[in-house]
Amino acid sequence: VSHWYADLARDRYKATATLSRTVDSLVAGAKTRDDSIRAVHKWVAQDIRYVGIELGIGGYQPRMPDTVMATGYGDCKDKATLFVTALTHLGIRAYPVLLSINATALRDLPTPQQFNHEIAAVALNSGGYRFVDLTSSFNAYGELPRSIQGGFGLLVFPDGRNEEVTIPADAPASDVQTTTITGTLSADGKFEGHYVETAVGSIAAAMRASFASPLDSTQRVDAARRVARKYFSSADGDSLLAFNGKDYATPARVSVRIINADATTKAGTVELLNNPFASFAKMTTAADDIARLPTRRFPIDASKIVGRLTGISEFRVTLPEGWRARLPVNVTATSVFGSYTATYSQDGRDLLIDRRIVGGTGIYPPSRVDELVTWLRAIGRDDTKFIVLEKPTN
Repeated sequence: VSHWYADLARDRYKATATLSRTVDSLVAGAKTRDDSIRAVHKWVAQDIRYVGIELGIGGYQPRMPDTVMATGYGDCKDKATLFVTALTHLGIRAYPVLLSINATALRDLPTPQQFNHEIAAVALNSGGYRFVDLTSSFNAYGELPRSIQGGFGLLVFPDGRNEEVTIPADAPASDVQTTTITGTLSADGKFEGHYVETAVGSIAAAMRASFASPLDSTQRVDAARRVARKYFSSADGDSLLAFNGKDYATPARVSVRIINADATTKAGTVELLNNPFASFAKMTTAADDIARLPTRRFPIDASKIVGRLTGISEFRVTLPEGWRARLPVNVTATSVFGSYTATYSQDGRDLLIDRRIVGGTGIYPPSRVDELVTWLRAIGRDDTKFIVLEKPTN
């Protein structure tokens, strides 16, 4: 397979004068090797549109880099070839990598049909490679789409030799999504505060895609309202602060001011505070559904359950003077499939809800399905829709 592809692509890695001038202008302000690579990556990933064309041999053979640059579009192999050619012009070694778009290519079945995607590998001075998917406009250099992580790849050298590689997979601690809601509750049950969401690692690509284009005034108002009402049905939102989704150097962070939110429901002498993060009882439902299935025959991929990520949700609200919360029971659930904690605490007037879920990794035998069911049910015990708030009697 590698010799076949190398023969198809051998004459495609020539940097013409036009391409060379373009690349030189891209890296004119670069101070380091990585700066140069990032500049070329951003150009190919964002300025060259991804268009899949698979007509005849064009489904396997990349187009000439000059053609891709002139037309402004290309498929995965076109973009990877342009990237490799541009770096080669700069004296940086890079190679095409054949793989499956959903990480399903098998090492023991080397057919061209399996390799329906192409990325690039940049040789590091310290040894090894850094992989880059040029079809992903919102994954920064060094990040990879989650769909190909952990998959088998075939790195192809110009002479047809190959190196079998495994596409790196992010550890759950590398991909972190954090949602925080902080504010004050008034005596009449109104909440005002701020929502902040951040994402770090490859998981940030989805947030970047949402803010690929600047929002106009109407879109900003609508987006702020939708965010606020996701957590409090009657709330209004304003002062949305977003970011440039195409700027890889800008942190993926969005904030919204939440106002006029009806956060409580009266129940006699107490107030019921709505939990903006709702209940995790759906995990019990999922566990019941799995338990009803026939005897499992296939392995369990832990990374497909929660995902290779860490999710953090925090709700901190300052209560009116003298109000106390009846704190729900904390929940802790740990297994090979992941970990989950939910803690409820009050410090002075500040009530804090803190939830953290970390996905597991690894392949486990079907006999451990009961352990998965038990873990999901343990998470489902965090069925806190409301928190009882006791008001002072005098």
